[in-house]
Amino acid sequence: MTFSRFIFFTACVLSLPAGALASDFKTLAQEQAASAEANMAPHTIPYSYRVDIEVINAEKPDENFTGAYRVNAAAEPGKRVTLIGASWEDYPKGMREELEKINQERPEAEFAEEFWCELDPDEIDILASDNVTVLRETETEAVLSLGPTGVSRFIGDDDGDRDMPKKMLKRMNSEVTFSKPDLRLVRSHIWLSKPTTVKIVAKIKEMDFDTGCSVAPNGLSYVSHHNTKASGKALGKSFGAVINVKLSDLQPN
Repeated sequence: MTFSRFIFFTACVLSLPAGALASDFKTLAQEQAASAEANMAPHTIPYSYRVDIEVINAEKPDENFTGAYRVNAAAEPGKRVTLIGASWEDYPKGMREELEKINQERPEAEFAEEFWCELDPDEIDILASDNVTVLRETETEAVLSLGPTGVSRFIGDDDGDRDMPKKMLKRMNSEVTFSKPDLRLVRSHIWLSKPTTVKIVAKIKEMDFDTGCSVAPNGLSYVSHHNTKASGKALGKSFGAVINVKLSDLQPN
């Protein structure tokens, strides 16, 4: 579709009366929540996949790094990670230690939990709640703003404000895009709306999480990219980093 045709199509859809949409997002979410028909993600990954990672450290540019490796979560310990290009010694110490844990210790279910984008029944319940605001909607897509509970779920803090201070949680903006009528997660963008001081000792200037999902060969959605930005000052020292992670080239095990 050309850009001009896309603009025309969007304008036509947005000009339709509310009742003209096949079914609004809230209705779809409530129906799925009531019928428990959420697309439960499997606890296994039937593919190996490529991971490209880029780390940009604003305060310590000598620690900047770009690398790539393949993951086979179903392989036996010690054979789950295969580096592409760089050697183990080329990786920063902290990242090397994390890759060792992934390669040796991590169970496949933990890989799967971070790999798939499919929603569980609890997440469907959150989307159907009054805490979620529909920002814009067409017949094929809905963009939502999540309340604090929804934000905490989508950034992986399952225990509410245990890890993220309540003050920060209240200042997180969000735009989360779902396809319709299947309610598949397309993109999640969550960011800190303004600088925030946390427990006096730290001031967070920027915090931004951007996650995109694509459809795997088996028809389920997986995390195709996850980009994180953070900057601020803690104990008198500035910090700032960007971490970009891309998953691609899914191959059957």
